[in-house]
Amino acid sequence: MVLDPADLAEELTRRLAGVEARLAHLDSQLRDYRESVPRIALIETEYASTVARAEADWLSGVIADIQSGKLAWSRDQIAAQAAEAFFDAADG
Repeated sequence: MVLDPADLAEELTRRLAGVEARLAHLDSQLRDYRESVPRIALIETEYASTVARAEADWLSGVIADIQSGKLAWSRDQIAAQAAEAFFDAADG
């Protein structure tokens, strides 16, 4: 199944909301415990926060590119590329 750009942007926007909620929770934990807990005890939370922030940034960029038309495709284009890859693999 191939999503069209508008549908994918909608799905990615939902995913971004979840990632941002997770990031807010992680950052809240870091703020709440940073002064009372040794950093080593929070290292996994720091890492998870960093990864979530990177994912949120990436999702935001992809969504913006889809909405601006910078990242675009059609079902026909995807089908043609898949057929070409299949035939190339069959010939090889």
